[in-house]
Amino acid sequence: MSMTAVAKLARVSQATVSRVYNNPDKVSEKTRLRVEEAMRKVGYSLARRQPKKLPSAVSVRSIAVLALDDSLHQHGSFSMTMFLGIQDAAAKLGISTFIGNATDESNLPGWIKKIGAEGVLLIGNNSRPGFGESFGNLPSVWLTSHAETGADAVLPGNDAVGRLAVDYLCNLKCRNLAFVSAIPENPSYRVRGDAFEREASARGLNVRQFVSRLTVSGSIPQKISELEPRIDKLVNELLEHSILPDGIFVPSDFMTALFYRSLNKEGVTPGDQIKIVSCDNKEPYLAGLLPRPATIDIAGESRGRRALHELLWRIENPDDLAVTQLILEPSLIVY
Repeated sequence: MSMTAVAKLARVSQATVSRVYNNPDKVSEKTRLRVEEAMRKVGYSLARRQPKKLPSAVSVRSIAVLALDDSLHQHGSFSMTMFLGIQDAAAKLGISTFIGNATDESNLPGWIKKIGAEGVLLIGNNSRPGFGESFGNLPSVWLTSHAETGADAVLPGNDAVGRLAVDYLCNLKCRNLAFVSAIPENPSYRVRGDAFEREASARGLNVRQFVSRLTVSGSIPQKISELEPRIDKLVNELLEHSILPDGIFVPSDFMTALFYRSLNKEGVTPGDQIKIVSCDNKEPYLAGLLPRPATIDIAGESRGRRALHELLWRIENPDDLAVTQLILEPSLIVY
């Protein structure tokens, strides 16, 4: 079972679960016991690793970074931020990094073998059970929410993202909130939306989710031509609702750019009647938006650097059965 399931059962954030697992001395005893009990109920391993230190002489020479969908092309800014963190940390240790797409699993074994990769960092959401067998079960660490369980991961604090969004809109005196997402297939966006709704409800605010329906295939749309009609439909539903939201959270800057355009087509000026907060802190998507919305930074470069650290530890300790899932706290960026 995942860290998300533990967090829901214990009624805490994913970041708190991460602290209980990795730094229990930094959590109150009452919270620690509640989280540990939730871990036992869902079958999450309570075994903890010893504090990890990189070996003084790193023997690893090369690693691979694989995108399991079209995120390198469609959301290049998001993926490359993490890659820059990985590359920076790897270069300091004399490790070569190779990045590529892995949407076609048939050519993975040959490619991985050719570059001599000793470990793999994974980005994307299109995983399936047993995917690791495609590249010879090399040590791996995930940087995004994924379908595979029991895997090492360094993830954004999606629960905290939802709470930060509510905090920001509350400070602007918004009382009627909405979460808008045209990509229900993305597990990170679902967690952000659910956390947003829970926090808003806990504060006594009106809150509603406007989310596109899942497709039969369940695959994540990658083209603007696929997303724009979805967003247009959501905007129409939002504007026709009996209570017009005065504060809206959109879970990615990519969607926010399209959301602005759709509102403008309906004669609505973002930032006037409706306050908006976004997520990812990707300037290419936000730079042309007026007024420029606040956004939540999910620490892409830091995640990349920490994921490399975790991967090197896993390469050095392949027989350790304890699974690590680290959560990095997000931060609000207001322009």
